[in-house]
Amino acid sequence: MIVGTFLGFRDAIVNAYTDVTAGHPLADAGDVLLGPMVSLTSYVFMVTLSILKPWGLTKRGRKQRAVSRGAVDDTAVLSHRLLTDLTEV
Repeated sequence: MIVGTFLGFRDAIVNAYTDVTAGHPLADAGDVLLGPMVSLTSYVFMVTLSILKPWGLTKRGRKQRAVSRGAVDDTAVLSHRLLTDLTEV
């Protein structure tokens, strides 16, 4: 994704670089800043979400699934699994 961002904004970055090195002012500084700001915000959001949101269902989601399937709570589901495992042996 970082490579895609770099390739997507490469023309604007190269044009800004050549203008500045030639001594010309930037035509629009917003064009140069907007892309990196959006990209950085997206990356920070995705990393934060991937750290804070655990894989799979949360405790609340597991409880709602168990209730919708008729189980009372997580311990009832666990004890049922244990009993099923013991009877299969």
